Amino acid sequence: MKIEEALKAIRKELKLTQNELAALLHITVTTVSRWESGRSTPNKLAMAVLAEHCKNNNIDENLIKVINE
Repeated sequence: MKIEEALKAIRKELKLTQNELAALLHITVTTVSRWESGRSTPNKLAMAVLAEHCKNNNIDENLIKVINE
């Protein structure tokens, strides 16, 4: 699975819109859109915050592994 696919799957499992995920990570919705389209990738800080949020919300460990690689 590609990172952009994992990011979108995580967002959907968390039942968040791109706007809500952007607010959670203190980034713009444009940035989330770029991640999900594969035009850019999250930095390490954003990945760490997202991974922690995933763990706290019982998101599939395999998805978390993809974003941490």
